[in-house]
Amino acid sequence: MKFSELITKLHSASQPHMLMYIDIRSDCELADVNILASGQSDVQAGTLYFADAGQLTPDTVLPTNLLYYGTLPPELADRLTNSAMIDRGEFAVLFQTVKELLSYQQSDQQLYTQVLYMLCNGAELDRVLTKMTDVTGDLFVVIDSTGKLVAKTKNFYVDYPLWMRSIEQGYCSDILMEYIEDRRRKNEYSLSDKPFTLFCEHMQRYLLCTRIVYDNFMMGYVIIVSKTGMFSAAEQQIIPLLCRYARRRAERGHGAPHEAGQAELSGAEMSGDHPAGLL
Repeated sequence: MKFSELITKLHSASQPHMLMYIDIRSDCELADVNILASGQSDVQAGTLYFADAGQLTPDTVLPTNLLYYGTLPPELADRLTNSAMIDRGEFAVLFQTVKELLSYQQSDQQLYTQVLYMLCNGAELDRVLTKMTDVTGDLFVVIDSTGKLVAKTKNFYVDYPLWMRSIEQGYCSDILMEYIEDRRRKNEYSLSDKPFTLFCEHMQRYLLCTRIVYDNFMMGYVIIVSKTGMFSAAEQQIIPLLCRYARRRAERGHGAPHEAGQAELSGAEMSGDHPAGLL
């Protein structure tokens, strides 16, 4: 996560933090967070430091990334690279927030790597989706354009009978497909693969949906179901992998593109082929 991205996240939090005199001269990646001690002589480039400006001296070795409260000595202010002033009362909560954000980032990177490894080694899609649920707590489902269930999180459960009946029978109900068709109509049958978010009043859940498009045909959807609507960076990055995985299988079909693509997409779970060309 870059310093600028962190600042944006802190600003856009549900309870925005007060950040003043933001100065970004050389944006860089952050991997850790620490407190800058008075008289400290060694600092790490990828670490964000917190400091009480009143304890710093003109001889202080400044880190590349600094959040501080109080008034900096003029000699230090000119030597800052990436910095922002914070409210003293938010010191502790901001430190913990940043620590959690960087921790989540590492978890996201690990999940992305694990999913990529599983897909490249031909893991069943159900296993991949279940792994993602174990880490994120969200539910995942893949359907083709006819409403047939292609893959889902193991033990998928939502408190909405219509969805559960669809999951149990392996096919979306007419009501759900009509809703999907209505959304497609309102979007002029877009073939964009850009994820879009819906809110289901019945389930009280947020849905992050992404179209699987093959040869100008809409082949299906990857859907993430979340209680909060806060979809992680890993989920955003993994969705294109899942769509590409399905498209690669569709490309191996024969006959009419849309018929072959649907057959291959629906049969993705059965095939043990290595997903060549996934990357």
